[in-house]
Amino acid sequence: MRTAAVRSAAGASLGLSALLLLSGCTLVTTLAGGGSDPVVTTTSTAEATESSTTTPTESETATPTPTAVAGTMTGIEDLQVGDCFDLESGADDAELFPNCDSLHTFEAYHTEDMQGGADFPGDAAVDTALQDICSAAFTGFIGAEPFLTSWNYTGIVPSAESWGGGDREVLCIVTPVDGQPTAGTAAGSAS
Repeated sequence: MRTAAVRSAAGASLGLSALLLLSGCTLVTTLAGGGSDPVVTTTSTAEATESSTTTPTESETATPTPTAVAGTMTGIEDLQVGDCFDLESGADDAELFPNCDSLHTFEAYHTEDMQGGADFPGDAAVDTALQDICSAAFTGFIGAEPFLTSWNYTGIVPSAESWGGGDREVLCIVTPVDGQPTAGTAAGSAS
């Protein structure tokens, strides 16, 4: 089993967050998302009564609320592009959901191998590679620059141990800025 590090690259002006060990893996939170404050709407009793007596048109029909579905536990090193999952602090496993329609907090969106020789390049070089690879792929996946969306990016990167075994993969992941579970893919959500 390859041991990878889960890390997030922070925006250039925000610096990097502290490292949190996940059984040989590391998580650093990305603060790349901008987003806006949530909008709360209310309906008066009169409006609610009026709207309940009318039949909605096809475009007004409410979308069903997604429900939580139990996922399958898998090692973070086994995650792939397109996977939607949850991670718990201090764990080296992810709860992988059957599809992105289930409530989830993370979605893998891009993978790319780092360049490098036999010697582990160090955490700073891995962090820079994560920043470069995941920020470049983010805009194409989401449809906008990181600071203009309600999404953060993070990634699973090689650890010193997995590097020695030939691991060079950076797996890029998006997560909502507010940390709340979401349903559906994030792909194209800003366009």
